[in-house]
Amino acid sequence: MATAFLNMLSILFFAATAALSLRILIVSISLFGVFLGLSLPLQTTLLANVLPQHRATSTGVYNFFRYFWMTIGPVVGTLFYRYGFQLEFYACVIIFACALLFIYRQFFFQRRCVE
Repeated sequence: MATAFLNMLSILFFAATAALSLRILIVSISLFGVFLGLSLPLQTTLLANVLPQHRATSTGVYNFFRYFWMTIGPVVGTLFYRYGFQLEFYACVIIFACALLFIYRQFFFQRRCVE
């Protein structure tokens, strides 16, 4: 939880200070890299501790999806850049709406069925 907060804080620091000077830009990007470097192994460790019987499978699936989207991201980003920033915004809105629907179905819909 603390590493996620530090990642968020470093991104906000970058957004607030990126236009001030090159030195502050380098510091903010370095802080983000340090905090991201701390959080990625932590996520894998937490996953392995939650599913100890399926440690290899869960870690493999986690890494597959993490690196798959790192590979696809620049390609999709190039397409969005080609067609304008509005398409990128609408795609993010659709993805966010799907995530909210998933959260609702996982946490709230099942509770109503149980009660």
